[in-house]
Amino acid sequence: MSEIIRLDNVGKHYDDFQVLQGINLSVRQGEKIVICGPSGSGKSTLIRCINRLNPHDSGTITVENQDVATKSGGDHVRREVGMVFQNFNLFPHLTVLENCTLAPMKVRGLSRKAAEELALRYLNRVHIGSQAHKKPGQLSGGQQQRVAIARALCMSPKVMLFDEPTSALDPEMVGEVLEVMTELAQDGMTMLCVTHEMGFARKVADRVVFMDAGQIVETASPAEFFDNPQHPRTRAFLSQIRH
Repeated sequence: MSEIIRLDNVGKHYDDFQVLQGINLSVRQGEKIVICGPSGSGKSTLIRCINRLNPHDSGTITVENQDVATKSGGDHVRREVGMVFQNFNLFPHLTVLENCTLAPMKVRGLSRKAAEELALRYLNRVHIGSQAHKKPGQLSGGQQQRVAIARALCMSPKVMLFDEPTSALDPEMVGEVLEVMTELAQDGMTMLCVTHEMGFARKVADRVVFMDAGQIVETASPAEFFDNPQHPRTRAFLSQIRH
């Protein structure tokens, strides 16, 4: 598989606090990577730097060989990389359908009819097409997150980034969102997912990336990561989350 994302010696700081330091990561097309680690380890900042929500301060990030720090590269990443946030970020005054058609019409130039057909296809794919004409406030958290996934898919992205997509959900709603993400993975979508859902990581990931204190500490297959972690910090983290 060809490389689609590359990070070389990426750093990010806020004043004197180094959030990311010396990050090197290559992601191949179709690969599923789960990024995990303790709170404050830089996981969310890392994926937000990939799509330029948080510009990095040093090193280079390329998506399909385009430097995201350039204007053309930044425009490219906004078109080709979808993002699903922790807190849905849906427009409350728009219907589910309108939330999903806005970007394809504004950014990709689709007609309303074409955008609605596309949106309904993806809403049905995430099993929520029957809610298309409701407002987000009429839906459960799990339903809203599935709408957010459909909205991202409506841009036909080549990569999907997930920033702790289940952490704001009630426990009984987590499964329905993970099921949709698993289906996307099985369909071959390139995915980077920040999550604490270790069962999902073991089932879906090609590689698990463990971060601590702004650095990548360990990268391994799920079997190696969970059953034979190499770094003491990784072993300590896994011993805590298993209880």
